[in-house]
Amino acid sequence: MKARPLALMRQVPSMSAAERGKLLSAAEVAQQVFGGKVSKKWVFGNVPTHYRHNVGRCVLYYEGEVRAWVDTLREAA
Repeated sequence: MKARPLALMRQVPSMSAAERGKLLSAAEVAQQVFGGKVSKKWVFGNVPTHYRHNVGRCVLYYEGEVRAWVDTLREAA
């Protein structure tokens, strides 16, 4: 029997468009969600890639999705 490669399963929260909120750049996420305590480089490096949305040449994040991800970090701590 040939071994099959493993697939990474990610769990993205299912949210309505209203719950997702605004699209924010990494700098805006750093300011609005994290209160300026992190840099946009930190956002790019630490927020999971499946929360990124490419719009043209811009990488944007939904505010509600990032806030939900931050809440899961708080629960784990």
